[in-house]
Amino acid sequence: MGGRTRDRIAVVRAGTGCVTAWNPHADSAVRTLVLSGSTVYAGGAFHSIGGKSRRLIAALSAATGRATAWNPGADNSVLALSVAGSTVYAAGFFSTIGGQPRTFVAGLDARTGRVTAWAPNVIGDGVRVVVASSKTAYVGGYFTAIGASARARIAALDTSTGRVTSFNPGANVSVDTLAASGSTLYAGGGFTTMGGRTRHHIAAIDMATGQVTAWNPDAGAFVSTLAVAGSTVYAGGYFRSIGGASRNGIAALDAANGRATAWNPNAGAPVSALLISGSTMYVGGHFATIGGADRRGLAALDIATGLATAWNPNPDKAVGTLAVSGSTVYAGGSFTSIGGASRRGIAALDATTDRATAFNANPQPADSFVDSIAVMGQTVVVGGEFEKIGGAVREFIAGLDAATGRATRGTRR
Repeated sequence: MGGRTRDRIAVVRAGTGCVTAWNPHADSAVRTLVLSGSTVYAGGAFHSIGGKSRRLIAALSAATGRATAWNPGADNSVLALSVAGSTVYAAGFFSTIGGQPRTFVAGLDARTGRVTAWAPNVIGDGVRVVVASSKTAYVGGYFTAIGASARARIAALDTSTGRVTSFNPGANVSVDTLAASGSTLYAGGGFTTMGGRTRHHIAAIDMATGQVTAWNPDAGAFVSTLAVAGSTVYAGGYFRSIGGASRNGIAALDAANGRATAWNPNAGAPVSALLISGSTMYVGGHFATIGGADRRGLAALDIATGLATAWNPNPDKAVGTLAVSGSTVYAGGSFTSIGGASRRGIAALDATTDRATAFNANPQPADSFVDSIAVMGQTVVVGGEFEKIGGAVREFIAGLDAATGRATRGTRR
C-alpha cells in the first residue's frame, strides 16, 4: 500500500494519501473493522496481528498498531463487529470465542476481552448482519433458532442478558440487510415470507411488537442493500419490479405506503453507481437507455421525476463509480472516451456542459480501470486496476491533482 509493505491492514492519511507508520501486519484476511476511542477492533481469518498471536479477532492500539492484551480468540471466521457502550458484539461462523461456547454471535467485554454472560446460542447457520443499540441487538442471517427459541433468520437480542426478546417476525430465507429508522426495522434479502405474511425480499417490521407492517413494496428479486433518508426508503439489488412499478435494480419507496415514487430512471441494464447532488441524481452503469432517453453508461436524472436531463457525456463503456466536487463530476470505469474526449478509465466532467475538462490521468496499461473515487480538497484519490496513472508509477491507488489529473508527489512515511 503506497509503496510500503502492509499485510491486509493499513492506515492512509486522508489529506495526502500517505501510508502512516501504523502496521499491525495481519497474516491472513481482515474482514471487519470498528473504531472505538483509541482502539481498533479487527475480525477476520488471521492468526497473528499487531505483533501477537491473535486468533481471528483482536484489539489494536490506534496509535501504535500493536495488539493490546484484549484476546478473546475464536474458532472460525469473525465477519461483523459492533460496539455499544462497554460491549463488543461479534458475529460470524464461530462456535466458540473467548474459550466459551458461543454460536455465531457473542458479547465481549471491551476492556478485558472476556465473554460476557450474553449468550444467544444461535442455531443453524451464520449471522450476516448485526445492528446494535444500547438495549437491543438486531441480527439477520441464515439461522433457525437462538437458544431454545425458534427464530427464523431474524431476531432481537437483549444486550444485557443475551436472551431473545418477543420480537419474532421470522423469514423463510436469508435476511441479508437491515436498516432502522424510528420505530421501524427494514429488512431485505432472499426471503419471500416474513412474519407469516408474503413479503418478497423486502419488509418493514414494528420494532416494539415484531409485527410485520402493511408496508409491502413486493420486490421482484433479491434486495441486497437498504438505506433510509427522511420519508424515503432506497433499495438496491437485482429486482426489476418493486413498489408496484417497474424498477430496474434501484428504487425510491415511500416509507408510509411502500409504493415506488415517481422517480423512475428505468435503466435498460444494471445500475452500478448513484450520486445525489442537490436536485440531481447522477447514475452510472451498463445501460444504454435511462430516464426516458438514450444515455450510455452515465446520466443525470431529475431527482423528483427520474427523467434524464440534457447532460450526456456518452462514455463508450460502463461507468462504475462517481464523485462530485463543486461543478465537476468525476467518473470512473472501463471507458476510453467520454465527454467528447479521449479519457481512459477516469474523467472530470463539467456538471453544466457535460464536456470533459483538462483533467487527464490516463491510467496504464491499456486494460486499466478505476472503480473508486473520493475527492478531498484539491486531491482526487482513486483506486482500481492500474500500474501507472497521472504520469507516474502508482499501483492500485493514487492521489491526483483535481485540476490536471497529474499524480501528486506526496511523501511516504
